[in-house]
Amino acid sequence: MIAEKSFYTVLNSSDYYEIGLDTDLQALVLRYKRSGTSEEYRSLHVELLEAMERVHVNRMLVHTQHMGAVAPEDQRWLGQSMIPMLAMAALGNYLHVAVIVPDDNIFTQLAVENVEQLCNENRNCTNRNFSNIAAARQWLGEQQLPL
Repeated sequence: MIAEKSFYTVLNSSDYYEIGLDTDLQALVLRYKRSGTSEEYRSLHVELLEAMERVHVNRMLVHTQHMGAVAPEDQRWLGQSMIPMLAMAALGNYLHVAVIVPDDNIFTQLAVENVEQLCNENRNCTNRNFSNIAAARQWLGEQQLPL
């Protein structure tokens, strides 16, 4: 299923998430549509890895407005297992992640901050959080492959 969004093409979608490609930024886009179960969360990230292997970019934009709380064990799994695999599948084996975090959901903020810390501990990933999409897209557009 491919559908156009305002700035990206949808590659895969469900009632839980949407994965797309922003061709201007050369970035994968992940948008959560609602809170999900641990199984949904992990399955989504496996699909995200498959998308990264297909499009082979080194940037990712994540919208967490509707993500909700994420269990600590799922945060660790994402930061310690899945993000390194995403980075290895990314162009140049390096991943830049811009995460849009809502100001009004402390549970989402805590989950995102924990994953950001785990991601930034890896030598093949840089993760930054933003309160708006314009700043996130600008930062992503400035990111290049490390030398």
